Amino acid sequence: MNTPTLSHEVANATRRLYRGSAVVKFLLSSEDTNNALSIVEFKMLAGTEPPAHIHYNEDEVFIIKQGELTFFIGDNPVKAYIGDVIFAPRGVAHSFTINTESATMLTIMTPGGFDKFFWKQSTPYSAGEPVKPVGPPTQSAINAVVKLAEEFGVRFV
Repeated sequence: MNTPTLSHEVANATRRLYRGSAVVKFLLSSEDTNNALSIVEFKMLAGTEPPAHIHYNEDEVFIIKQGELTFFIGDNPVKAYIGDVIFAPRGVAHSFTINTESATMLTIMTPGGFDKFFWKQSTPYSAGEPVKPVGPPTQSAINAVVKLAEEFGVRFV
């Protein structure tokens, strides 16, 4: 059996998503696990949450480290607090709102691969917190994210 080696570029890399709306730390990449899973930490501000979407390739598990959120898994709203664990199965629309000023959560994606979606739309970042974007994203930026999401088997609803 091949033992994967730790990806020095990805492991524990901290990056900032487009427009600074989240600080992302890649804790375990899909390459590190032979694509079995990936673990990514997100620090986000209220009002910068992604729209409802469906993953067709992976399940997600969210572990709340800071803040309070409301998840919407299908038609079911679920309040989440520090220490809570939320499961979003593939094929089911989900989204969340941050009910506090900010939130930090670990996201486990299985199988791996979707971590590359976040890697491709982020830039290196060494310190600080996420920043609230000024104004809405441009239509071309929205189109680029939608296209990238589709390449990874995700559809916004």
